[in-house]
Amino acid sequence: MTHTTTHAPARVLLDGVEQCGYEKTASVAFAGATAVCMRFLGEPVTNDYVMGISGSAFMMYWTPPWAMWNCDLLIIGEEPVRRTFNAMGYAYTYAPEHERPHQFTKEYYRERIVDHISRGVPVMAFGVVGPPEVCTVTGYDQNGEVLLGWSYFQDNPNELFVQPDWYANIFGLILIGAKKTAPPPKLVLRDTLEWAIHLARTPRLTLTTPATDGVTYTYSGLASFDAMAEALQRDEDFPAGNLDVLTAHANAVSNDGPWLNTDLRRAASAFLQQMIEQTQPHPSAPHLWKAAELYARESAVWRQAAQMAPWTGAPAEERLQWADPRRRRDIAQLVREAKSTEEQAVALLEAALATF
Repeated sequence: MTHTTTHAPARVLLDGVEQCGYEKTASVAFAGATAVCMRFLGEPVTNDYVMGISGSAFMMYWTPPWAMWNCDLLIIGEEPVRRTFNAMGYAYTYAPEHERPHQFTKEYYRERIVDHISRGVPVMAFGVVGPPEVCTVTGYDQNGEVLLGWSYFQDNPNELFVQPDWYANIFGLILIGAKKTAPPPKLVLRDTLEWAIHLARTPRLTLTTPATDGVTYTYSGLASFDAMAEALQRDEDFPAGNLDVLTAHANAVSNDGPWLNTDLRRAASAFLQQMIEQTQPHPSAPHLWKAAELYARESAVWRQAAQMAPWTGAPAEERLQWADPRRRRDIAQLVREAKSTEEQAVALLEAALATF
């Protein structure tokens, strides 16, 4: 690992930590932040590799009735974090606090952030800028009173965020620990297949973050396809002319549905191809090649749906089209087509796992 730091009184900034964002690294904040931190520490991981081992590439959530956070892998807790760092051979500390008031003091956070960055290790934090998803803290100023870094949600994506009010906006930390011996690729592949199948076959997962309307779970995997398709056809949820409601539902369907899943399943295909190359020869390869082809096909179906689904940043006249039941039924049909392809891919993952 090589890095340089620039020093001013009470200031440290790690130079060379990549920017992260939906179009810069990975489409899941935890995976993108992890990938840039690991590369900074000298680990030659790809974005798609981290998307795979974390489960990001294989996830699909639908948190009823119209949640704003289905793109956040970590709404189900620590298990994706544990699997990710175990696969890469690193210890870690997971310290979330999704409730207020704070469980951890400002000094608790400040000491750990300053310590890690002073030793050349970036910090992964929930929140700081925007919603409580993972960002990368790459520096501090004024002895840690001000934090610097990269977030998926910062206003200017090309300049480090500067956040003096970070304690009011922080929801926990993931601290990268000591390097250990990483498991061999075949073991990583086996464990990832188990996790991908679990995410697909478990119809409900418990939420660890607060949810509106008393909801304590998210539909997961194959059950999410059905829940999304059914929600799209509840006409009473799409009042004509109500731009606020239609925009909120655009976030759940378009942003965190077709557009997100277009990239997730592309990453799933790329991850499987990468792991086939790393684990040859192995009897799982024929199943994995077919699964990779199916995930690529599913990605194309999601892209077709995305092109029909106005997103939250679309012009108002486009978002108002969510009230059109014919449009929504056409999108729902594509969601069902994507599910059919997903079912075939998951069956192949199970066949591949059986060869280990």
